[in-house]
Amino acid sequence: MASIFNTVFMQNGKLVQYDDMLVKLASTEQSSSPPFNPYIIGGRLYKSAVIGNQEWLAENLDFKWDGLEVGAAAHDPTRQQANYYDQDEDTYGKTYGLLYNFKAMEYLQENRAKLIPGWRIPTYDEWLELLAFASGGSGQSNAGRSSLRSTDAGWPIQADGPATNTTGFSAVPSGRWYSSGGYEKAGSSFHMLTCSKTEAAHPESQLYIIPLLTPSYASYENAHPLSAGAEGSIRLIRDV
Repeated sequence: MASIFNTVFMQNGKLVQYDDMLVKLASTEQSSSPPFNPYIIGGRLYKSAVIGNQEWLAENLDFKWDGLEVGAAAHDPTRQQANYYDQDEDTYGKTYGLLYNFKAMEYLQENRAKLIPGWRIPTYDEWLELLAFASGGSGQSNAGRSSLRSTDAGWPIQADGPATNTTGFSAVPSGRWYSSGGYEKAGSSFHMLTCSKTEAAHPESQLYIIPLLTPSYASYENAHPLSAGAEGSIRLIRDV
């Protein structure tokens, strides 16, 4: 097989160069959001955005690796599994990416050097750092919330006004899968997995899923522990 390292090709009219399985556009995109830095992960081109001292993927992960079960009929928290919302890739895959269970997220984090070199699963503290930057340090401002939401993902108008996405984070309302409710909340909330453990007060839960801009939560930095069988979106992070 021919090496793809240092290969140059055209993508959407722009010159793209592969670098160690990640690619970065040679030109800067112009938009109302900050410039995006596109990269290749697992053979797919993703946008990323530098926000403060962090660089985040600006899209939900849609990455499959050997051993990951995608579209399994039965949700099994003991196996690495991921699903498209409502198991409908054609409708939701491109915008929402995959919903991963905790087992899959743990495997990806443990094998990040091989599978996603240079990137990692964020911690809860890194999430709070993002929120603090977006809100100017307050963690609760309306401007901070709206600055994280994508402007073209169908978010409903909320109390903080329309999405502005001035940070470039581009959160989409990708919903979740939960053992007691099945697929739910697409179009209204974003649930992101972190690799931080829940407190001992929640022994039934393994890891955090963090609702972002969910109307039923007063605090958009709320870390909401869900059961081990839950599935949520993954965003990757790396240091600037």
